[in-house]
Amino acid sequence: MQGLPRGLRPLGLVLYMLNDLRKTVVLFLQYGLRLRQNLVAHCQLTLFVASLQSPWFLWRQSRAPSVVKPTQLTA
Repeated sequence: MQGLPRGLRPLGLVLYMLNDLRKTVVLFLQYGLRLRQNLVAHCQLTLFVASLQSPWFLWRQSRAPSVVKPTQLTA
C-alpha cells in the first residue's frame, strides 16, 4: 500500500479488501461447516476477517478522543 501513489491508495484499499473478501468466501465454500474443526482454515479465516476490519478500526481510533490529555502527562 505504501508503494502506491497517494491518489491511487483509496483504489488500492478497495482492491485489497475485495481480495480478502474473495478469499473469505472461497474458504467458506471450501470448508463449509467443517471450518471450526480445521485449525489452519480457522486461523486463515480469522486473519481475513481481521484484515477486513482493520481499516475501520484504525479510522475509529484516529477519530476517537484521546483518553489521556496532554496536560495530565506533566507533573
